Amino acid sequence: MLQMQAGAGIDYESSYGKVRANDTILKLQRTEPYYKRNRAHICGFYIRGACTRGDECPYRHEMPITGELSKQNIEDRYYGVNDPVALKLLNKAGDMSSLEPPDDKSIKTLYVGGVNASITDQDLRDHFYAYGEI
Repeated sequence: MLQMQAGAGIDYESSYGKVRANDTILKLQRTEPYYKRNRAHICGFYIRGACTRGDECPYRHEMPITGELSKQNIEDRYYGVNDPVALKLLNKAGDMSSLEPPDDKSIKTLYVGGVNASITDQDLRDHFYAYGEI
């Protein structure tokens, strides 16, 4: 049974009594309904002016008004030039942390997996030479 309490969030009642919802779930819960997610996607052919289905098309025939897609040129996106969606993904990847060396200097082992069997020891040494002597 699900119960709403003013200011307290959501409480779940089970055979063990009341259980408080997980903090992560509380952060992710919506505060107001969101029904637009169930709408059909926008027709890419319509945006280019090439949709021949008309009213039979299962996609929405409207131009994006807000967001990155409203400023996007479909030809630029195809060729990867001036693409706001790709820039957003690249910026997110740039913000990710990289591999840092361990603080303990006695650790001298590095596991390298997924290497093709044709790779030689010398190839590995040449590749990792920039990071120190192997």
